Order: sequence, then structure tokens, then C-alpha cells
Amino acid sequence: MTRNYVALFISIIIVLTALFEGFLGIHGMVVNTRLANLVEKKQQLLDVQKLELYNLEQRLEHVWDEDELLDRAKMMGYIQNGETPYYFIHAEENTSFGEGSVASWQGGRSFADPVATHTFRGISLWLNLVLASIVSCVLVGILKIVGRAHKDKDFPKRVGKGHGNYR
Repeated sequence: MTRNYVALFISIIIVLTALFEGFLGIHGMVVNTRLANLVEKKQQLLDVQKLELYNLEQRLEHVWDEDELLDRAKMMGYIQNGETPYYFIHAEENTSFGEGSVASWQGGRSFADPVATHTFRGISLWLNLVLASIVSCVLVGILKIVGRAHKDKDFPKRVGKGHGNYR
């Protein structure tokens, strides 16, 4: 049986290039999954920022209310006449005695760093073609080596008298 290794090589390249492009390509499955995760994280960050904006708008509307003024003064460390201040110091925290810190103007909350914008952008078509060519060369080479070993088993050696060894 004759094997056409060139046709096999080309067909393997075409199939593997299509598979690599579908999984690792610019519009492949890996890129789409990473982009979906990035969009979800950005949407969560946007929701948190919208809620924070709404809270700030509510505080702005009631900025001159007496209760709001007293709450803000207590958050900044001010006391009213006749009150006794108490300071609680924890070893793992930095304590501010009214000077103001980053945590004081955020209301004690701190946000994580914004979501990184660098994601896997995919592998170009040419690189996918090179990878498919390498894998195809290896597969065809293995097939040729295995095929040659099987060929020797199929045809026993014939020894002729005085005519030499031939197959």
C-alpha cells in the first residue's frame, strides 16, 4: 500500500491550523473566555462605583442637616462639649487622631486596585500555521517510522541460492 505523505502532511496542517485558530486564535475560545471574565469584573466595579456615587449624592442633598453634620464631625474626631474622647489603638492598624487619612474620606472602606486590562490577545494565524506545521512534521515522521517497521514484518526475507538476498 502506497502512502502519500505530502497529502497527509498538508491535510494535518489544515486541520491543526483550524483547531489552533479556534482555541488560541485572536477570536478563539481562550480569548473570549478571558474577555468575558474581564467584562464581568469591570461590571462589578462599575456597580460598586454607581452605588458609591448614589451614596455621595444622598449625602450632598442632606449636607446641612444637623444629624449629618454631627455624624461627619464624629467621623473626623470632633466631640461636643461635655463628651469624653476615648481612643482605641489596635496593634495591626494605623490610628489617626483626627488629622484625616485615606480611610477617613472613603468612609473606612478601601477598594481593590482596578482590574488589569492586559489579557491574552490570542495567537496570530501565522504562528498557528507554524505550530501546526511542527506538529504535522512530527506526526508524519512518526507515521513514516512506524510504517517502515511494519513493512519489514509483512514481507519475510527470501534467500536465494547464489542469487543474493532480496525482498
